Amino acid sequence: MKKIRLNQLKGDVGGTVFGDLVAGRKVTKGGIHVFKPGEVAHANQERHVHDDVEEIFIVLQGKGRLPVEEEVHDAKTGDVIIIEPGENHHMGSSEEDPLVIVWLHIE
Repeated sequence: MKKIRLNQLKGDVGGTVFGDLVAGRKVTKGGIHVFKPGEVAHANQERHVHDDVEEIFIVLQGKGRLPVEEEVHDAKTGDVIIIEPGENHHMGSSEEDPLVIVWLHIE
């Protein structure tokens, strides 16, 4: 897992705003998710992994927690989080300030 802030992105490098982070790969799938207070994505799955893609989360609003493997990370407005292939992850929203995220798959 990697985590940076939106203002740390270098812009158009290699044809994508994430070029410096994902070296030569492109966005192939994505969407936006508006969390309910306290919601945990993929809560019905013990393991949630993508074996063949990196996943990028851009936190547009709110706060939450992101367990990745055995470590829990805070997520807040302005964070850009890159989940590596094979990493187990479950984004969870706070009760008080629910998350709104953009999620992207990079191949």
